[in-house]
Amino acid sequence: MLALLETLETLEHEPRVLESLGFAFAHLDEPRGITPLSAIAHHPSERVRSAVAHALLGHEHDLAVRTLLELSGDTIDEVRDWATLDFLDEYEGPMLDSALLILADHLDDPRLREAIAERWPHGVPADARDQADADWDLASTTRV
Repeated sequence: MLALLETLETLEHEPRVLESLGFAFAHLDEPRGITPLSAIAHHPSERVRSAVAHALLGHEHDLAVRTLLELSGDTIDEVRDWATLDFLDEYEGPMLDSALLILADHLDDPRLREAIAERWPHGVPADARDQADADWDLASTTRV
């Protein structure tokens, strides 16, 4: 199935096919799909982007996290919500602090404000903010 996805990302442009593959990888929880799925994360179809977000949920690989951070800024609510869900409910990886701060900068979500207040009850330290800015710059410029 991975070979199929890798082939289709360059040959296939039909959104329904790419969407189906994205959701298939979501159900398989297959980390080998991270790179090819991240490559189609900016597909014009919101359904494809949503499927990519679903497929990357729960993966702590840097590329998956960066792709979800990028998708958390999507203009479509469904895509943005799925990309954000992981950071609020499951993700405990090394980029959690940055993810929370990046998301709070781009979304007005009371759950984010609550998570940040719990994490830093006396305010966000400057070094955490600096790291979040650096991670956002990297997420915004990294392409597969």
